[in-house]
Amino acid sequence: MKNRILTCVVLTAIILSVGVVSLFAQPKSTFAGDVNILPFTNGVYGSARVAVAYNGDIYVGRLLKANGTEYKTWEIVRSTDGGYTFTQFAINSIFDVDVKYSAFDIAACGNNATEFRLFVARSSINMVTGASTITLTAHTSANTITTIPLAEAEYTSTNANRGFESLSLSTDSKEPSLDASPFSISLAAQKSGLLDSVVAWSDMVGGTQMNRRGIYGTPNYIRNVSAATGSAQSSVFGRLGITWDEYDSSIAEWGNVKVQFIYTDDAQDANFSGPYDVSTQNMLHRKPVIAMSNNNALQEIRGSILLEYNAASTNEGSNIYSRTFDQLLQADPQFESVTVQIGNGDQKDPYVSYNPANDKFLYTYYNAANDALVYETADLTADIQGLPVLTQLNYRDDQSVIASPMPRIDGRADGQNYFVWNDNGETYIDAQLHWPASVQSTSVSVADLMLYPNPATDNITLSFASENDDNATLSIIDMSGRVLQNAEASISKGSNKLPITLSNLPVGNYTLRISGAHTNTSVMFTVRH
Repeated sequence: MKNRILTCVVLTAIILSVGVVSLFAQPKSTFAGDVNILPFTNGVYGSARVAVAYNGDIYVGRLLKANGTEYKTWEIVRSTDGGYTFTQFAINSIFDVDVKYSAFDIAACGNNATEFRLFVARSSINMVTGASTITLTAHTSANTITTIPLAEAEYTSTNANRGFESLSLSTDSKEPSLDASPFSISLAAQKSGLLDSVVAWSDMVGGTQMNRRGIYGTPNYIRNVSAATGSAQSSVFGRLGITWDEYDSSIAEWGNVKVQFIYTDDAQDANFSGPYDVSTQNMLHRKPVIAMSNNNALQEIRGSILLEYNAASTNEGSNIYSRTFDQLLQADPQFESVTVQIGNGDQKDPYVSYNPANDKFLYTYYNAANDALVYETADLTADIQGLPVLTQLNYRDDQSVIASPMPRIDGRADGQNYFVWNDNGETYIDAQLHWPASVQSTSVSVADLMLYPNPATDNITLSFASENDDNATLSIIDMSGRVLQNAEASISKGSNKLPITLSNLPVGNYTLRISGAHTNTSVMFTVRH
């Protein structure tokens, strides 16, 4: 039965609680400035998405308008140097002048080179025939492409301007459910028509057997859908949470928000009926986004739904509001309210994700009054109803007013998080940096930083130049964020060589992190026997 409780003893992982690493000590970001990703002359990008692979490679996906009013194509770019430079990874290979793209998402899955897949979902509509289609493909790191069959992912829309207007990918890849092989992957979508509806496809076998499920239907209007996958020790089956907004007319600006929970293996209803209404006041919410915990050391699945709330009673202004829940497996979820941002009513475009490397929910949104992208974190504890902590007030260097930023976050296995957003038709990326206020950090010269041999077997040596004497901690961290080794080291001003013994590390990829009062950096390496 699906609710069976595991009786085996699970070793609780030591979770990295400080996920802040950097090659440069900047006051605002790890980059010298926001990185404009491969701008296109006379083109307009939108729907920026970011996904970070097990080895730290960063994938950014986006739609493109080229001298037109519709998004006519899409592309994926990749960075292998932490987000400083990008090259094209994949692009739409079939161009049809009658087709426009309406929604787009990506997800990086797999914790080693063999399992790795980048899933790319996009919806398109033929503006002449009304044919609406969702396409899902899985890409290896060499961009070998497999098309994933999706039952009933194509239909003729009754409105040639709508079709599948919103979609969302989710996975438990970074810490999979115990029966996942090798991970679960799910896709939720809004489908327009005489009845607007929410549909989902899901499996626990890496996208090889996607099961379809109709989640909800209404004569009203649905515009935004978001999905998240949760895992926990006490259940071998993951849970897929899907949230959406519903409007009573085609011109309504505000509506209600609902959520439904289903199993990830067969897309059937989980323990409880649902859908649940998470709105606190009638027809005053929109743009929900959900995140759920992937933590197999926990007995429960916790989550947060972030949304816009029309406290300003205008069509444009809103506040950011969170509805959290800290149990899902054994009882109906009890939703608690947290007002993330109250103020001038100009907060919008919320997004929330979860990073198991540091057990935090990551919140971001656009504050139009200050033209700022705000970043906040909330600890994954038994009480997640407290206010999130402001980690970064603004993740942009550019001072221009931005349009439709829609910021997104994804995290690296060592806890560092990358942000992308739309900025007046261009795509920008920045990275997390959160130095303690009492520490004045100086950088390790990247030119002098060397780790060898790489790949390694039993020992490695780290060589670098430091501008200060320092006492530092050397931590070896695996791709799930667990600290496997800690050692203390004395660092001298000038040249340093630090020999490190690898204590029977299995084959795989790891991060070596050095943290001290003046030295903060990390470097990745591979173990091969």
